[in-house]
Amino acid sequence: MKYLYSILGTIIIISVALDYLSFYYKYSAFELVKEMGIAYNLGNTYNYNDDLGNNNVKNFEIETWGTILPTKKIINKIKKNGFKTIRFQVKYMNYTHRFNIINTEWIIKIKEIVKMIVNSNMYCILSIYHDNNFWELEEDNPKDKYIKLWTQIANELKDFNYHLVFESFYSFGFLCNFNYSEYCYDENLFISQIFVNIIRNSSGNNKERLLIIPGLSSELELNNFIYEFYELNIPKDSANKLVVSLNYFFPGEENFENWEEYDNIEPIFLYDYLGIEDLFYPNFNWGRDSDYKKLLFYFDILKKILIDKGFPVVIGEIGIYYKNADISSVRQFLYTIFSFSLEYEGILPCLWDISEKIGVNMNYYYYYYNKEINEWTDKIIGENFLKISKGNYIKISNYYFRSNIETEEPILYKLIHINIGLRKVKTIILNLNIVDIYISIEEISVSIIINKKNQDWVEIECNKGGKRQYDGSLTYTIDVTNMECYYYIEAISWFGTEFVKLNYLTVIYEDKYSFVD
Repeated sequence: MKYLYSILGTIIIISVALDYLSFYYKYSAFELVKEMGIAYNLGNTYNYNDDLGNNNVKNFEIETWGTILPTKKIINKIKKNGFKTIRFQVKYMNYTHRFNIINTEWIIKIKEIVKMIVNSNMYCILSIYHDNNFWELEEDNPKDKYIKLWTQIANELKDFNYHLVFESFYSFGFLCNFNYSEYCYDENLFISQIFVNIIRNSSGNNKERLLIIPGLSSELELNNFIYEFYELNIPKDSANKLVVSLNYFFPGEENFENWEEYDNIEPIFLYDYLGIEDLFYPNFNWGRDSDYKKLLFYFDILKKILIDKGFPVVIGEIGIYYKNADISSVRQFLYTIFSFSLEYEGILPCLWDISEKIGVNMNYYYYYYNKEINEWTDKIIGENFLKISKGNYIKISNYYFRSNIETEEPILYKLIHINIGLRKVKTIILNLNIVDIYISIEEISVSIIINKKNQDWVEIECNKGGKRQYDGSLTYTIDVTNMECYYYIEAISWFGTEFVKLNYLTVIYEDKYSFVD
């Protein structure tokens, strides 16, 4: 009988092992991302920063940002709130010896946290974070540092199962500060390809581990993110298990250093990295139709550029950059972006959060969840995450844009802006008034601006050929069937703006369209 039990036990063990291996090797990146559900960031937990001045605090290298030491109890609390994945960001610069060898004690601490997460049957995204100064020292070789760092991490954590996911770096932007042209756009795909090669050439479970590479732009809100994601070269991967990461902070972190100074600010122009003037509203309230449309516009681009080509997306940090934001707006923003992410089937949303245990002055952050006492800043936000985790979320179908005609009115400085995504445009119609009877259209400058796929733009002047309407306005109808239109179309009054009034801009698409195919 003992012999029979021994055989049965062996069969069960082998069966479990085969099931595990079958899942690990068979499932695609998309299936794994779907399995990861919704994620929570530990929030700079292992990111010691001298500037924050918390050296006197016990475990200061962990708690310097105001976070607390992760424990098994805290990880279980996070899990009970509906999260299946924890993103764990680690800074290595302060704990790396000469010859780029990571401090043994630091590696042991990292492994302890990873083990707690994985043993809780949660996914752990382990990311290098805030090490930009580490790479930018000109007297050192950043490539050598990067290789040695990931080689050590890969070897130390090779035996963890598929619940451990590696993220190569927080964003290309940090490393690109060292040498933008060589390390970001070179043919050898410096960061991503080297990262993938290191992991796949190591042993253990790294052969099939899900890997995350950063987009060239870390922020979905950046004006040029579309261009940069088109420029992103995806590295080759023998396991075909790559995910691309980016962040989405609302209203957008790159625009102001101190949001609290801009409570009553007027809409302004910003000059983006490509030298193109773009309109930006420092919007502290979310939930208008235009906000839903903008979010779907971003997601639609990600779908066409990455998801449809076989690469899922991780929005590694989702948060609010305005501490005094309207609570109803915060609820709606989080509920919507997490809901839409899951409906797109290929997007993993991760909540960014930092607690205030030590009292670090983070004026521009909005806080959500106190891990120490298991209490949400707003109870409804916590309830919404539980709903989402159980499949009760906002349906994208409620926000389809089915019409093939779209019209916008001016919002600022004689400018009308329409986001068109990747839709095929047939006709553009501009309506305007000359408000001074002594001025002719030839004496002012009004143009239609068409953005092209490579971010070049075409200007169509509207000073001839306008058709007079019954109300005295002029209408310009432009056939763009054979022209390449991408992302946005604008109508702008350049000169003589005091003599012209832009009334509306209409875009007619070739076919009816919804943001989700």
